[in-house]
Amino acid sequence: MAKLEKIPLPYYTEGIIRPAAIDEIVSLPASLSLAVNFDFDRIGALQTRNGTTIVGSEIVAATPILGLHNYINNAGSIYRLLAKVGTSVYDFNGTTWTARRTGLTASSKARFTSLVDYTFMVNGNANQACSSYEGGSFGSVNVASLPAGDFIENYRSRIWVADSSDDKLYYTDVVNTDGTISGGTSFIQISPQDGDKITGLKRSNNALLVFKKNHIYRVYSINSTDPDPFINVGTYSQESIIETKMEYFSILQRLFTTTLKIH
Repeated sequence: MAKLEKIPLPYYTEGIIRPAAIDEIVSLPASLSLAVNFDFDRIGALQTRNGTTIVGSEIVAATPILGLHNYINNAGSIYRLLAKVGTSVYDFNGTTWTARRTGLTASSKARFTSLVDYTFMVNGNANQACSSYEGGSFGSVNVASLPAGDFIENYRSRIWVADSSDDKLYYTDVVNTDGTISGGTSFIQISPQDGDKITGLKRSNNALLVFKKNHIYRVYSINSTDPDPFINVGTYSQESIIETKMEYFSILQRLFTTTLKIH
């Protein structure tokens, strides 16, 4: 049997190094550039984490939340927290939870994105089609002809909906100057021959990233997408996709170049 080896972890006495402080390359060994589930003060030192507070009352007893989103209108005058619980989506106005969309499949995860003063939502490819929320209710305003889907994102003034059952990525027309959205029946087939299903969407600074279990594809526009995987690593869950600073890539590139020169 292989001998277990203990790997010591340093005590990060220097806390987190903020992006505006110094470059990560010259940061102290006992410091961090990224931390999850920790609390830091404004200069980056570790501190005791604040307590938690219940947002309103319990929405539905013993029922998990399968989707959260913050709605803020463009004017900054309406703020709502949206939560999908059971077969309904509720909004929280700072005081009470109110059901705004009903009749959904309870086991499906709700996905959201915001564009032109609306939040758009899907709840799985076998359930109701895309719906929009404007701070008070859900409806069909600006959803065009988008179908039901598993994932949703906005990218370059279009709404995109991915259906994991057939690897189709639907898209709307570009938002008109008056803020209306049309289209929604056109789609791009994302490499259906690779044996993977779409597991997530994420907008980056220059492409819409389409995740599968073992691959990542880039969509630049409705006429330009990767015919083959961009990276042969994917994800099993939309919730595992996080956004990091692009500086990490340039730092790694500089370190790799330096290593090559030294050796």
